[in-house]
Amino acid sequence: MTDRRRSASRPLRRADPAPAPLGRPCYGDDLRRLLLACGAGEIAALGRLYDETVGWVYPMVFRATLDRTAATTLATDVYRRIWIRSPHFDATAACAVGWVLRQVRDQVIATAPGTR
Repeated sequence: MTDRRRSASRPLRRADPAPAPLGRPCYGDDLRRLLLACGAGEIAALGRLYDETVGWVYPMVFRATLDRTAATTLATDVYRRIWIRSPHFDATAACAVGWVLRQVRDQVIATAPGTR
């Protein structure tokens, strides 16, 4: 049998991606614009933001709840949270995708059993 473990004499190879240059725009410029529009009170922007993000927000909350009804309620709460907090979104300080993910995370934690 062949020993498939890495030998101590052979260095571990890993790909080191080049660091992103400073000032590089964050992915999701459309999402950034939608968040800024939500912050300005444009309800239509929230609808577009929902359409653009529900494909990855819902699976995340479903994974946290493992229940379709609870996931639907939680996803609704996430979008309510986004609407309420969007005036505080700072496009110069945060990536739009990261900001939305943070809202999902915070809402999941806030509604998890035993967190109150």
